[in-house]
Amino acid sequence: MFWGFGLVTVQAFNGSGDTTPPTWINFFVFWVVQLPLAWTLSGPADLGPQGLFAAIAFCQNLLAVVGVTMFRRGTWKRREV
Repeated sequence: MFWGFGLVTVQAFNGSGDTTPPTWINFFVFWVVQLPLAWTLSGPADLGPQGLFAAIAFCQNLLAVVGVTMFRRGTWKRREV
């Protein structure tokens, strides 16, 4: 559920013509958080595939929270296309 909610929220920025926030949100959530977390949970924490699943689930929730937070700021309304 959170994956869909986050995806729609982040893509709403693209629809409004403001493509900078989704770029930074995706960079932060996937490259800065998800990849290191997935590597840590699956490798050193010795959780294997369950660690990968936990990292993905956590990051999809994070994507939804960050996307909604930034969308509610309303800066996309002032973007000129």
